[in-house]
Amino acid sequence: MTDKWIEDKYWNDKIADLKIWIAENENDEELEDTIDVLNLNLKRGTKKPESREKCWLGILLEMRGIEGSPVGGKGAASKLPKEVQDLLKEVQTELETAYGLSYTGVVKLVDFRRMKDDNENTIRYQHENNLAFGKAKAAGKISMLKTCFNAEPQEWDGTREGLEALTTEIDVIEEASEEVATDDS
Repeated sequence: MTDKWIEDKYWNDKIADLKIWIAENENDEELEDTIDVLNLNLKRGTKKPESREKCWLGILLEMRGIEGSPVGGKGAASKLPKEVQDLLKEVQTELETAYGLSYTGVVKLVDFRRMKDDNENTIRYQHENNLAFGKAKAAGKISMLKTCFNAEPQEWDGTREGLEALTTEIDVIEEASEEVATDDS
């Protein structure tokens, strides 16, 4: 823990806007559980200065994605135009579904290869289910699309039509087991 969290002034400055937000939203039934979690972290952090940094991280996590949040937890604002962000969300959902449905459990292991000092290291990772597989594969493709949009020169124009112009190589690895027939005659 860093020393700044022990100081009451630092803690009180951090939580001031959050307290106002809680007061403004305390009657919103959809936010009831969120406000309970926030109040628990505020109470604990106020009573136990040594727990403040941990409490603040809990507050940020709870507020992630909440519209009008007075504190962080929303992640860095995207520099992509809104229409590109919206399309990427649609495409990600479509890819998660497609990849998830394609996961049969036969290809469970994903190889990550990393070159370092001319030596190749391979790490094997197994996805726990089709949802995890779909999300992981889709996230990789979305990252690639963002890179293509931001490339100089631009490789993707940010439209659905522009997706058709992109080509990527897909490595398909099939694991098969062969049964060896024995002739007992």
